[in-house]
Amino acid sequence: MTANFGLYGQTIVKDEFQYLNRTDKDVYEGFNFGAQLGLGIGYQFDERLGFGINLNVQSDFNSFETTSNSNLNDEQRHKSFTSLGIFATIKL
Repeated sequence: MTANFGLYGQTIVKDEFQYLNRTDKDVYEGFNFGAQLGLGIGYQFDERLGFGINLNVQSDFNSFETTSNSNLNDEQRHKSFTSLGIFATIKL
């Protein structure tokens, strides 16, 4: 059984939205912070090789906001982002 927890921070360095008649650049600004939780289960086939699956859940604490010169009036936030994955462990 595996488990992980972590805090993260992120920013949007460059963004661009293309429409039929215009292109908007650098729409979002600022920093965003959140938390991630993961649980997984694995099976060790032998002393060198193992496989497993894991489930990760991520949620933001705050939102990215649009810049004042943007045509959009929007906020960007992950309220609940869930992913399912596989992992392998190999001892060299």
